[in-house]
Amino acid sequence: IKDMNRTYNDPTSQAYNIYAQLVSELGTARSNNNKSITELEANLGVATGQDKAHSILAPNEGTLHYLVPLKQGMSIQQGQTIAEVSGKEKGYYVEAFVLASDISRVSKGAKADVAITGVNSQKYGTLKGQVRQIDSGTISQETKEGNI
Repeated sequence: IKDMNRTYNDPTSQAYNIYAQLVSELGTARSNNNKSITELEANLGVATGQDKAHSILAPNEGTLHYLVPLKQGMSIQQGQTIAEVSGKEKGYYVEAFVLASDISRVSKGAKADVAITGVNSQKYGTLKGQVRQIDSGTISQETKEGNI
């Protein structure tokens, strides 16, 4: 056993040379890994700072709609509208033209469902409201088919 131990610890033995080479390579690999970790931590700090610099804030709270389809990597200009926020205010008024033939079915205080032209009411529903006022005058509305 003493012979084997002497042979192993002898600086000229092959086993000792392999051991020394592995320890040296391990030290180099550890040093490279520590350098990579330092670089990655620095990059993470920069990326985190960039995220904060590119935050998008709305001036008011509400429901987000009118989203412009964007994909990662696309550029947008400063001030470009990419979405809109509709406020949660109440008290909106809708002014509607009612045909003379239909006016008899409208009464003050009646519940109203307002469908917006160009919006799929089956998918998005209608605006709920109540009739507050009925103007006594008659107004003609100009359309492609003529005045109504």
